[in-house]
Amino acid sequence: MGLISVMLPTRNRARMLGRAMASIQAQTWRELEILVLDDGSQDETPRLLERLSSEDRRIRWQRREVSKGLADALNTLIASSRGRWLARMDDDDWSHPQRLARQLAWMRAQKVDVAGTWYRRRSALGRSVARPPCEDSRIRMELLFQPPMLHPSVMMRRDVVERVGGYPPDAPHAEDYALWVKLAPVARFGNVPEVLFEYTLSARQVSRQYKGVQVESARRVRDAYLRQLGIVCSPEERTTHIHLRDPEPIHSPDVLDAIEAWLWTLAQQLMPEAYVVLARQWLLACVRAAGLGPWVARRFARSAFADGVSAKDRFVLTSLCHARLRYRGTLYRFLEPFAPIT
Repeated sequence: MGLISVMLPTRNRARMLGRAMASIQAQTWRELEILVLDDGSQDETPRLLERLSSEDRRIRWQRREVSKGLADALNTLIASSRGRWLARMDDDDWSHPQRLARQLAWMRAQKVDVAGTWYRRRSALGRSVARPPCEDSRIRMELLFQPPMLHPSVMMRRDVVERVGGYPPDAPHAEDYALWVKLAPVARFGNVPEVLFEYTLSARQVSRQYKGVQVESARRVRDAYLRQLGIVCSPEERTTHIHLRDPEPIHSPDVLDAIEAWLWTLAQQLMPEAYVVLARQWLLACVRAAGLGPWVARRFARSAFADGVSAKDRFVLTSLCHARLRYRGTLYRFLEPFAPIT
């Protein structure tokens, strides 16, 4: 019916890898191969993989002594895969038993080439459910700002990935975002509207360990997609756009003014459905500026985008602004795992 190749690169995660592997071995979809690349581990990972592969013939693993990065690891696994479908998995997360079966069935029914799933974020402090958009058109609009599919939850048609040459090697720590932009002209995107994946938040996440490199890569991808879509903008507007999702607080009212003006310019060049996406970007920009105080919430409410945001989200923004909560500060990081993502 369809062989699925599950691709799992790993490095020094023997303590968690067994749980991730077990969640794939327990999948109700039995026609699969589990491909693991040990990317230069110095812990018990090789011995664990040797044992697991001796017990389960579906597991094939390889090792290299020196890490060459995630994009190279994934391209190596694609080259050694045999499945028509490629599924991602990370070594510190786990998949629900029905994930692959339901994901594949949904993709076939919706005629989708690349799809993630809804997922639950877990940390030592709490958990929340993320419900990224499911519609191809909405995902394409979200790509202007950030990757709208959780990479380790994704399944892809192998032929479309090979058509664009696999993962780009020049976007370290933003490989998934760069691949989605490469795929945009030839693929149809989606997210399965069901929680099928458990995503672990930790201090060892790429977004925390390699924040500077990831931010620079994401800026380049954002700029490339803007050009790919033929969006008309001035040099100043382009700068505003590529920095729009920087993970830093906004300290200046002028920056907020520039962001709102640019989002409104974008609205004139995109489909009407983009309004909700742009409204959320305006909300997130104001969250980054919440440390400036209550006037930011009032500034948000006066915007033409305010109606595109739920009353709940407006209340959260108002609360953050009255608390003058500094974006990415200690208290913000403490509260973040409890925030639902829709």
